[in-house]
Amino acid sequence: MISITGTMRIFVCEHATDMRKSFEGLSYLAKEVIREDPLTGHLFLFFNRTRDKLKVLYFDRNGFAIWYKELQRGTFTHPDKKELTHAEIMCVLEGLEIANISRKKRYFSGNYDARAVHI
Repeated sequence: MISITGTMRIFVCEHATDMRKSFEGLSYLAKEVIREDPLTGHLFLFFNRTRDKLKVLYFDRNGFAIWYKELQRGTFTHPDKKELTHAEIMCVLEGLEIANISRKKRYFSGNYDARAVHI
């Protein structure tokens, strides 16, 4: 389980990724392709060519961790964005298209960033 805090950013690799890559390969892509430091604790999403597999790389206090999901049927919608919000990553994981979703106006107190989302 990944806990997504309000301070975490979620980056998406725009190119298809070989799912055989592990910690070193994915952290290299985060650094050189996404152009972000993989040691920050932010999340880095990688999709395979057929978009039925997804890996999330993150640095968890004292080492890298990978969360991996493979769909038995269907595909993930690859977002057209380089960075996702917390709500958008949940939509991607649930198979919803971000482009077709609109958000109603809401009031968020100053404590909103401190809440965690668990995936």
